[in-house]
Amino acid sequence: MIKRLNKIMAFFFSFVIISYSVFASTDTYTRDKEDNYGVDPSHYEITSRNEKNVMNTPYIDNTEKVYDFAELLTDSEEKELVNLIDDYIEEYNMDMAIVTTNDTDFRNSQEYADDFYDYNNFGIGSTWDGLLFLIDMDNRQMYITTTGEAIRIYNDNRINSILDRTYTYIAKQDYYNCAKSFVTAATSYAKSGIPKENTNSHINSSTGNIVYDDVGSLVRALVNLGHSMLFGAIAGGIITLIFILVANSKHKVVRKATQAKQYLVNGSVSYSAKEDRFISTHTTRVYDPPSSSSSSSSSSSGGHSSTHSSSSGGSHGGGGRSF
Repeated sequence: MIKRLNKIMAFFFSFVIISYSVFASTDTYTRDKEDNYGVDPSHYEITSRNEKNVMNTPYIDNTEKVYDFAELLTDSEEKELVNLIDDYIEEYNMDMAIVTTNDTDFRNSQEYADDFYDYNNFGIGSTWDGLLFLIDMDNRQMYITTTGEAIRIYNDNRINSILDRTYTYIAKQDYYNCAKSFVTAATSYAKSGIPKENTNSHINSSTGNIVYDDVGSLVRALVNLGHSMLFGAIAGGIITLIFILVANSKHKVVRKATQAKQYLVNGSVSYSAKEDRFISTHTTRVYDPPSSSSSSSSSSSGGHSSTHSSSSGGSHGGGGRSF
């Protein structure tokens, strides 16, 4: 009897240990005001406007890279993803993280992903380069947020392409392959480099915004040209006007005939009256079916990278997809 009881207890504790290892929770820490709530003060300032967002964002060890708060992954799956992410970071010198959650604290997916990235000090270099993939079970949405050079690499078209790939798996509730396909697609695009639409651009190191050099150079050139030629254009216009007026005054103006009677001798032509009478009308109707393309729309938002500001004031690119 005692042996049987011991076996049952041993089996029970083994089950608990196995269950815990499969669904291990991500460690979180307390944000201390004296430590600027764990946020790098050289990058983000904590104010009354964003303090609530900071406090409601989990404070984690940003070296772990996979944060499965929604418990969608096994331990072995997490380790596989971490290995893939580590390879990505080493190869392309950009940060990467994957987050799952059941609770965004009344924020939408974009806000939560941005805050998680910013307030846990993700990013490499002076422009905090990197990206984060969120599986948001609260709002039922996937979201990718990008920062720094990642904004240039992952333009709107590429973000949509990655979301297309991940959706194939999340629609089947295959969360591991959904996350893995994100890393694989992101790695492929990083290997391809910056898309041609973003080659003439750079990231402003003080604001984190993407700046398109071709547009900026053109605007600056036009402004400089306008300043340098403004006086010359006005002076030239006045001189030209004076020349035209003087030249015009020396010539007899020939006026163009605008009426037929100017070519006729008075009284040499007579007209008889003519009257048109309306008899009937006939209308032909042709059926024009509506175009099938009018109701369709493209999910792509263009070749450039759209950006927005997060609660920290930082600049992010990215995009999301509901599931």
